[in-house]
Amino acid sequence: MTYALKFENVSKSFSTSDAIKDISFEVEKGEFFSLLGPSGCGKTTILRIIAGLEQPTSGDVYINEQLINDIEPHLRPVNTVFQSYSLFPHLTVKENIIFGLKIRKYDKKEIDSSLEEVIALIDLKDHLKRKPHQLSGGEQQRVAIARALINKPEVLLMDEPLGALDLKLRERLQVEIKSIQESTKITTIYVTHDQTEALAMSDKIAVMSKGEILQVDDPETLYEKPTNKFTSNFLGNPNVFKGVIKNEKFISDEFEEIAVSNTKNGPASIFIRPEIISFGFNKVTSPNVNCVEGVVEHILYRGSWLDVIVSVNNTKIEISKENNFDLSIPDEGEKIYLYWYINKTWVVFDDQK
Repeated sequence: MTYALKFENVSKSFSTSDAIKDISFEVEKGEFFSLLGPSGCGKTTILRIIAGLEQPTSGDVYINEQLINDIEPHLRPVNTVFQSYSLFPHLTVKENIIFGLKIRKYDKKEIDSSLEEVIALIDLKDHLKRKPHQLSGGEQQRVAIARALINKPEVLLMDEPLGALDLKLRERLQVEIKSIQESTKITTIYVTHDQTEALAMSDKIAVMSKGEILQVDDPETLYEKPTNKFTSNFLGNPNVFKGVIKNEKFISDEFEEIAVSNTKNGPASIFIRPEIISFGFNKVTSPNVNCVEGVVEHILYRGSWLDVIVSVNNTKIEISKENNFDLSIPDEGEKIYLYWYINKTWVVFDDQK
């Protein structure tokens, strides 16, 4: 499959720092590709370079195998959806959506046909005569998406588009945006610092830190098989312990030994995700399972989930379990056993970033 977007050894330097450093990646046509990382890691710089709002200090950027380094922003086959919506307050919903087509002097028949297509996607047919201030935040964002889609860009750029919305609305729009993207098959580059959002929506995710891409993978691989400490820590809320791997055993101040499915030896950290740990009141003995004894310190009731904080050798381990209302909940101060499959203990060695 040919790529829709390609970065080849791209760097961008400002007067006091490097925003991105020698970045290379490809995005396939029709892919939903997220740039994920904390503030200041270079995500938006990449988006601005694609849009032509910044020029790379070095390296090349291609869309559909065409070098776009020297193409003016308004001539690039891209459109951007911003967090701030950027709608024209004096124009109606309809006028906002078709603005780009009118500027490009499309005839009325083409405009009406294109408008009908995007309105069907965003479900705002009854709002076309309203002004932006008469819409909710979610409705305004759908208008901004429609305005970008109606121009039929090769690549749709989305810069933290849901960041200003409340949690429930954000979750609903995640589903809607992904549904629109899948139905239009438009290549989408999505910038976010929200790991849950990226995991839920993306076909591929590039995890970034300090101007570098540390890992590019599908969400399941990133979460379950991270290749570096930053990705392991940034995605989810793992229990992390530092020690040494020797003969497929992890040894640390907290644990005499934890079995791992890794034949390499050396200084390393293990990552145990809270949701893969089970608990019970009897010791589990199995060649495929690690089992440790602990004492319940706190139970955090979150409705559909329970977080249990357990002290093991004076070290806190967090467990997250779905509350199916059949779960036997221990009491604070009660002794329990924690157990999890050996192959779910993820190891990252100190010589990895």
